[in-house]
Amino acid sequence: MNKFSKSAHEAFQKFIEEKNIDSIDITAIFTDDTVLENTAGMLSFPKIGKCKLEIRVKEGGSIPHFHIISLQNKFLCAVCLHVNKYFKHGPYTDELNSSQRVVLDDYLRTQKNGVTVWEYMVYIWNISYNNMNVEIDEQPDYTSMKESLHK
Repeated sequence: MNKFSKSAHEAFQKFIEEKNIDSIDITAIFTDDTVLENTAGMLSFPKIGKCKLEIRVKEGGSIPHFHIISLQNKFLCAVCLHVNKYFKHGPYTDELNSSQRVVLDDYLRTQKNGVTVWEYMVYIWNISYNNMNVEIDEQPDYTSMKESLHK
């Protein structure tokens, strides 16, 4: 919780619980069209098109990850937060090519108010899954991601 105050953490956790939120669309919250090639909260990948990055706050499980979901759900991918690996589960079995991995890595390193998108995603994961906190200081290099982490 190094960049986020305890009171902000508790307030956000309470908000998620009270509003019965199932997922948080990171791209909608973190979009800055002057820095990123996004439109209406969507991250654009070559050959895939516009996608959102999402953390399912009530999905369960013990592996810290986020989802990449294209418009009309034609591309479904899950990526680990703590290591540069895919987390294939359910319908989330697609993989990014090399140029798409560069887009993802660059986007996750983008800062807003001193916090990167990746740090924000780790924060969302940690307040959603108290017993499975991600305790790492540096974003993995997603440009070299090729393997899948299996349960």
